[in-house]
Amino acid sequence: MKNIYVSSIGGDIAQSIISIISETLESFTIFGSDVNYNQPGCFLVNHFEVSPHADDPNFFRWLTQFLRSNLIDYYLPINESELRALATISDNQLNKVLGSCSIIWSGRSAVGLFGDKYLTSKFLTEIGVKTPLVYEDLDEIQDSDFPLIVKPRFGSGSKSIFRCDSKRELEGSLLFVPTPIIQKFIGENDQEFTAGIFRHSSGESKVVIFRRKLVGGATGWAEVYQNIQMENICRNIVSAVNLSGSINVQFRLDEGEPSVFEINGRLSSTVYMRHLLGFEDLLWSMGQTESFNSFNSKQYAGRVLYKINQFRISEP
Repeated sequence: MKNIYVSSIGGDIAQSIISIISETLESFTIFGSDVNYNQPGCFLVNHFEVSPHADDPNFFRWLTQFLRSNLIDYYLPINESELRALATISDNQLNKVLGSCSIIWSGRSAVGLFGDKYLTSKFLTEIGVKTPLVYEDLDEIQDSDFPLIVKPRFGSGSKSIFRCDSKRELEGSLLFVPTPIIQKFIGENDQEFTAGIFRHSSGESKVVIFRRKLVGGATGWAEVYQNIQMENICRNIVSAVNLSGSINVQFRLDEGEPSVFEINGRLSSTVYMRHLLGFEDLLWSMGQTESFNSFNSKQYAGRVLYKINQFRISEP
């Protein structure tokens, strides 16, 4: 019997991960946490505990004790703040926190780089990947530059993202985003793509691309999409950061060419969709790579996946 700990179980990513573990790894006991009890995910795990926020001074002390007292074998940090906190401590400090537990993540470099949209934009430009222009000086923005996107520089997700079609809208949006990045708006809403990438420690990579539609800020509908140019871009990115693990790259078409507008340095909300197709990057990240060599996204080209939410009644 193995023990696995999944954080931030109130969110859809953690709940998708828990579903995969429950359906696939029968010999695992699932531990979960979130910052309060009022989380639906607590009904999906075997053991639940309230955790401090990642920016709490006692967070690492709590985490160390939690991992040891529960004999956790695998730890999956999901929350963006938690991932950033883990990426800021030294290898020696991280090893002390983890003890004998294995952490399942994309690694310090990927988390630190892709958690900062400004650094991500610079990185993509340096390796020759097309990405929307980022504006650093408000005085240089002309009327012809609109529309623009304003969003938080750190983290990911759909919160606090504003499309601005004028300087007045731009100035107003900046009041709601304390640490913003201003990016050129590109493409059309029906031409957005998300790519899951897993790179094995051997250096071999697997990629699956979806053309997607957002529902409530997350992928609600996805069609498996074949595009060799996007695949090559993905492999270029993970090779440049020497990735060992899983990340998510988001594209839009800019004048017919793929342009990367964001990268999530972690397992993403399409992790369960990918798993259904045999792209088992969660399991691969845990060393269970039996299906890795046989996966080929071409056999699923055109397949459509969609998410349906269901309500359940808890036991009294």
